[in-house]
Amino acid sequence: MPRKSKTTKLYAPDEPPSDSREIVLSIQPDGDKSLNATQREFNRLVQAIEQNKREMARVKAVVQKTREKVQKELLPLLNELKEKQLSWVHRLDEVHDTMPLTKEQKKTLAAFILSQAESLSEILEDEFVDSLLEKYETEEDIAFRTQREQWASKLFEEMFGFSPQDVDAEEKANLFFEKMRERMERDARDEGEVSQRKNHSKKDTAREQRMKEEAQMEAKDVRSIYTSLAKALHPDLEPDPRVREQKTELMKKVTQAYEQNDLYELMRLQLEHNAQGLDSMASVVEEQLKRYCSVLRKQLNQLQTEFWVYTQQSEDATIIKDFLTYKYDFSPAKLRTHKKRLTDDINRTQMQTEMLANKEGVIYFLKMIKQSSWL
Repeated sequence: MPRKSKTTKLYAPDEPPSDSREIVLSIQPDGDKSLNATQREFNRLVQAIEQNKREMARVKAVVQKTREKVQKELLPLLNELKEKQLSWVHRLDEVHDTMPLTKEQKKTLAAFILSQAESLSEILEDEFVDSLLEKYETEEDIAFRTQREQWASKLFEEMFGFSPQDVDAEEKANLFFEKMRERMERDARDEGEVSQRKNHSKKDTAREQRMKEEAQMEAKDVRSIYTSLAKALHPDLEPDPRVREQKTELMKKVTQAYEQNDLYELMRLQLEHNAQGLDSMASVVEEQLKRYCSVLRKQLNQLQTEFWVYTQQSEDATIIKDFLTYKYDFSPAKLRTHKKRLTDDINRTQMQTEMLANKEGVIYFLKMIKQSSWL
C-alpha cells in the first residue's frame, strides 16, 4: 500500500504587524506532533533568508547615513586641505622663481616641487598644478617617461594586437575580450566533454538526470506560486481603481521576485495575500517541501555571496571599511580619527607654508628635504 505524503501548513504570526515586511514564513507543529527534519530545515532557511535580507537593508541604510555624515563633516576639511596644499605649491614655485638660491638648492627645490605636483595631480584637477608638471619636468624625466610609455605601448600591442592610441582602440579591446571569453568557454566545454567521456559512468548519468529532473520540478514549484499570485492579483481584472492601483504595485513585486527566482519573497507575498483574506494557502506535501528547501538553500547562498561582494568589493566598501565597525555599525571613533588626520594635515601644510616666509626658513626647509626621504 503506498505511503501517504505528509502535509505541512504554513502560517503567519498570530498578529501580523502593519508593515508587510514583518510577515515571516514559518511552519507550526500540528497539535502535539513535533516538526520533522525537513520542516525544521525549512524554518531555518526562511529565518536565515529573512535575516540576510534585513541585514543587507540595514547595512545599506547605515552606509547612506554615514555617507551623509562624512560629506557634512569631512568634505569641508578636505576642501580646506586642498586649498592649503595649492597655497603651499604656489609658495614653493614663488620661492624657486624669486628667492636668490644656489644652483644646487634650486635643483633640490625643483625636484621637490615636481614630486608635490605629481601627488596633487592624482587627487585634483587644477591648471596650475598641471603647469608645474610641465615647468619642472627635466629632459631626463621627459626621456624616461617617453621611453616608459613607448615600452608599455609596444608590450600592449604585442599582447593585444593593436595600439592603445588607435582611434578605435575601445572597440578593438571589446572585440578582443569577447573572443577571449568565447575561447575560454569553448576550451572549458571541450575539456569537460573529454573528462566526461573518460570518467562518466552509468551512475553519473543517472545522477545528472535526477538532478536535471529535480531542477525542473523546483522551477515548476516557483512558477506555480507565481501563477497563482498573478491570477489573483492581476490588475486588469479589478474594476475598483483604488484596488487596481494596489494590485499593480503588488504585481510588480511578484514579477520581480519571480524573475530573481526569489522563492522566499513569492511565498511571503502569497502569505501576505492570504492574510488579507484574498486567497488561501494550499498545504505543502513533504516532497514539495524538500524541493522548496533546495531552492531556498540556493537562494540563501546567493544572498550571502551578494552581502560579501557588497561589503568587500562594491563602491560602498571603502565607506564600510573606513567608518563602520566589524558589525557594520557607524563608528564615531573612526570618524574622529579621520577628522584629526585631516586637521593635522591642514595645520602641517599651513606651518610649512609659513616656514617659507623668509630665506632662513627656506634654507632650513631645504636641509630637511635633503635629510629626509621626501625626494
